[in-house]
Amino acid sequence: GAEVVRLRPSTAALLLHLAKVKPGDVVLDPCAGLGTIPVEAALNNIPCVGMGGDVALRIDSFARLVTKYLKGVKNVSKTAGSGAATFAIWDAALLPIRDGIVDCIISDLPFGSKCLSTSKLQRLLPLLISECARILRPGGRTVFLCGAGSYQNIKDIIAIQRTVSGSPSFRSPSAVFPANIGGFIAWVVIVERGEGKHVRGTDHLDKVRAIASISKKHEKDAERKSAIRKQTRGAKFRRVQS
Repeated sequence: GAEVVRLRPSTAALLLHLAKVKPGDVVLDPCAGLGTIPVEAALNNIPCVGMGGDVALRIDSFARLVTKYLKGVKNVSKTAGSGAATFAIWDAALLPIRDGIVDCIISDLPFGSKCLSTSKLQRLLPLLISECARILRPGGRTVFLCGAGSYQNIKDIIAIQRTVSGSPSFRSPSAVFPANIGGFIAWVVIVERGEGKHVRGTDHLDKVRAIASISKKHEKDAERKSAIRKQTRGAKFRRVQS
């Protein structure tokens, strides 16, 4: 089944506070996981729209966990907050969102061996940040929570993102600081969108396909190893019974 790493609601609420969410804002999490950030946005006292998605939602066991979580907070949403939350199955490197319509991007980016390998994360980050620049409106805010090995990469990627006119897609980070998240040291990167239109690079789709191909290979390898382990356990059980 899918292994889930949960973000604490209190941490999600803190990230929303750091993003300075305003009434009517569209708040998006491109790597929503279980959906804590979009749900907390909807439950917030400031009325806004929380949007989130994750490629893991295509896994049935994970989708069932998300459904169970949403049902658990449904009754709470009747008495707290005045916003709305919506979820989708998507690839964070190829978001099905129009240009310049999002006010805030808040995301607990994948980090740690349970979430994503270092090599795959290094391939994903430039594509993800490019998509963030494309869908954010000028002046929109971004708050990333990331691993200790990623925050410098994020700063470097942000520095080279450019709009069609050649101006920076993002302004320099307004804040970068460490945070203790359940005993793990993570980093918070806060940055605002600059002016001008950002478009995907000409090789963006090719890079997305390459990552997807690697992911499928890893999934097949994992399924093969799992099948071998089951066969081995079955053989040992039969020997014991005999």
